[in-house]
Amino acid sequence: MMIAVSIMTNMPSVRDATIEDIPAIFDIRISVRENGATRLQLEQLGINEETVRAAISTEGRGWIAEDEGNAVGFSIADLQEGSVFALYVRPEYEGRGFGGKLLAAAVEWLSCQGFNRVWLAVGMDTQAHRFYLKRGWTPTGRVELNGDIELELSLSGIRVRRMTEVEATPVVKLWHAAKKKAYTYLPLEQARTFDEDYAFFTQKILPHCEIWVAELEGSVRGFLAIDVSYIDRLYVSPDDQRKGIGSALIDQAKKFFPSGLELHTHQKNLAACRFYEKHGFLAVRFGTSPPPESEPDVEYHWRPVGI
Repeated sequence: MMIAVSIMTNMPSVRDATIEDIPAIFDIRISVRENGATRLQLEQLGINEETVRAAISTEGRGWIAEDEGNAVGFSIADLQEGSVFALYVRPEYEGRGFGGKLLAAAVEWLSCQGFNRVWLAVGMDTQAHRFYLKRGWTPTGRVELNGDIELELSLSGIRVRRMTEVEATPVVKLWHAAKKKAYTYLPLEQARTFDEDYAFFTQKILPHCEIWVAELEGSVRGFLAIDVSYIDRLYVSPDDQRKGIGSALIDQAKKFFPSGLELHTHQKNLAACRFYEKHGFLAVRFGTSPPPESEPDVEYHWRPVGI
């Protein structure tokens, strides 16, 4: 199906890329001034006709921007990563709307595949960086090994970012309320006070975990505490469940640790078990949580396909 095709003259026209477009894709790629690369350099990075063929057919989708029948730009979306893998426009066609159309096609397609958040990597303080910021993309705080920074775009209004110091209190309030709702079978949790939870959070969780929050309409609605690849805590405000907030936090965790994730939850917490299984986690071990809780639990692992 063609996406965002214009039937007006002198307007940016975008269509699906085909295998026959691969030579034009390489020609456009080596023509750019910013983040330029030769065909040999691309080959050394593992980018060749075979990988591009897979990227626009089996592993994702590609689009071609045309001007009077001539290919002047392209974009590629990665289905497994939920990312915009590439977007390039010939220098002489920059500033004429082709890049915006190519980006819109990739984002629309990823949204249709069920992604609530999409991401990409770009060089800091470049023309491309400014292009994405202007269109609402925001930094995640992650930096690639080559120095590129990661930007994300929320497709559901949910923004995932690192917690700031001043947000400890609202995050603990959210956690306290969510536990009260989830752990009706745990008298110990039902009896905990906010002050006890705050002390535990600041003294036991913060020193060992990286904390990410999910923001919706300017308010924190969920949080993720992760220790390397281990999900220590993941909670969503009781009033904001089933809105994609937990999914957005899981997607963030998978992006940071693409080789795999681990976690424990209670066997009686059926909602949590269903949630993690929906997101590809498999139960690998059943046991009992440490005292004084001593509650039957389950260990879940997530591994990407092929590992």
